Formats: sequence, structure tokens, C-alpha cells
Amino acid sequence: MNSGRATSKTSILQRLMITLMSLNRVYQRLHELQLQQVVINADETPLKVIHEDKRKCYMWVYCTGTDSPPDHAEGHLNKPPNIVLYDYQNSRRGQCVKDYLQGFSGYLQVDGYAGYQASSE
Repeated sequence: MNSGRATSKTSILQRLMITLMSLNRVYQRLHELQLQQVVINADETPLKVIHEDKRKCYMWVYCTGTDSPPDHAEGHLNKPPNIVLYDYQNSRRGQCVKDYLQGFSGYLQVDGYAGYQASSE
């Protein structure tokens, strides 16, 4: 608490940067775990972005798991973890998928969009 004292912009920015670095480490660890799974589901959706060179950008979503809460009952501990990660990109090129899935050797479940073919090359 700051006891009613004003907090400087520098102090706020420093705290924000520390938080962002911590969240980035969490994201990277979840990404590593996701790439170790047998199956990843992926999809992309367009976004309208005001302050971008391009007016249409894309949010790619990558999901693993059973799409249900974890069941800790005996015999169910080997279920894949439920992980959903988003990857913002300014294009819909297949290279976006290829870069995100670098090191992944499992099955990729997607719709018919041809850009996903780049991930298997």
C-alpha cells in the first residue's frame, strides 16, 4: 500500500515490467508443455486492430487436453493437461503456425485452411 501517497509513473512501469516478465515465463513454460502433447487443436480468427499497419490481424489459438476439468481419481492422472494459448500475429500466413509449432511432432487437428500445411513441411 502507498498510504495515500502518489505513486510515480516510473514505479508503476517497473512493477508492470516485472509482472510481464513473470507472465512471459509462465506462457513459455505452458508452450513447452503444449508442444510435448500428442494432439494440438488449432484455429485462427481475424481481429480488427486500430493501431496496426494492417487493419486485419489474427489471433491464433492452440489447445490441448480433454476439454473437461481434471479428474484426479485413480487411473486418470495420465490425461493430457488442458492448455489454451493465444498467439497474436499480423498475418494469416502458414509461417505463423510453423513458428509456433516448432519442435512439435504430434497430430495437429485443424479446419481445412491451407496455411496449416506449412506446419508439416
